[in-house]
Amino acid sequence: MVTAGENGDYEGIASGQPTYTIAKKTITASLNGTLTKTYDGTTKVLEAQKLTVLLKGVEDDDKVTATADAYAYNSAEVKAADTITGSGIALAGADAENY
Repeated sequence: MVTAGENGDYEGIASGQPTYTIAKKTITASLNGTLTKTYDGTTKVLEAQKLTVLLKGVEDDDKVTATADAYAYNSAEVKAADTITGSGIALAGADAENY
């Protein structure tokens, strides 16, 4: 119970427990590996390119890794194929739930 004293100060103990929410930290993923390929008429990224997902913003001691289900170029045409996209990116590791 909390009451107001004659001088306007509040006295007593508030009832109930405060609730706190800790938000997951946002991190950024980027691709690492051989980002060039020979024209083959597809948007496929070859296994030989050995792409991996790098994470930026993970706290130093945290154990977090990322993998992608698939990678693809934005175009099958040589002049337009300037971006590789990873899809189905998933986090793993002991601290993955913090991100």
